[in-house]
Amino acid sequence: MSRTAHRYLLVRFLTKDPISAQAIEEAVRHSVEEMFGKFGSAEIKARLMGVSSAGDKATFRCALGSVEKLRTALAMISHVNGQPAAAMVVKSSGTIKALRVRFQRQQK
Repeated sequence: MSRTAHRYLLVRFLTKDPISAQAIEEAVRHSVEEMFGKFGSAEIKARLMGVSSAGDKATFRCALGSVEKLRTALAMISHVNGQPAAAMVVKSSGTIKALRVRFQRQQK
C-alpha cells in the first residue's frame, strides 16, 4: 500500500471580520469546484487542517501535483460567508511541521 504525497499551504484570509473554519472550508470547496469541477476537486484532495484562533489564517493539505490548482482556486475567492474576502498563500511546504514553525514565528 503506497502513501500519497501531500503539500501543505499556509493561507491568510483578508476580511473585515473574523471567519469560522466552516466558512473557510465551504468557500475553498466552492472555489475549487467552480474552477475544476467535482473531478478536479477529487484530484486536488484539498483538506482544511486547522485555523488560527483569530480566524485569519488556515492550513490546507492537497495532493503533491495539485498545489498550483489549489493556489489558483484560493486566488479566485472574493467572498467568504457573504462578506468580501481575499485569500493569500503565505507559505507552502512538504511537511506540516515546517508550516507550524513558520506560523508560530508570525504570531510573535
